[in-house]
Amino acid sequence: MDIQNNIERTRAWGIAKGITGTNGTGSIKRQTEKLLEEFEETRSALERLPLAKTPAEAWDVLDEIKDGLGDMMVVMILIGEMTGLPIEDCLDSVIDIISARTGRMVDGQFVKDK
Repeated sequence: MDIQNNIERTRAWGIAKGITGTNGTGSIKRQTEKLLEEFEETRSALERLPLAKTPAEAWDVLDEIKDGLGDMMVVMILIGEMTGLPIEDCLDSVIDIISARTGRMVDGQFVKDK
């Protein structure tokens, strides 16, 4: 797995489909709506995972989650291209910040110190 290669393939796909690039007609608003749609589908699958009754059912739900996470990454890469903020730069800028955060786990969620 080479994430940088996949990011570049996603960028090329966005240009080829006319979403991004100099001739792209994609809309940030529509891409944001698509991101929310994919998020909701992924959230729904995540909620169903603990309810899976068989290993086969769990694998099916995990496939939905995997697909949803991938779809969200594609849309975020395209939004980055549309705004001139490459996804690598976005991740670089936040990882330095969050790696220095302190906090604690509360009800299954990391809550940063103020």
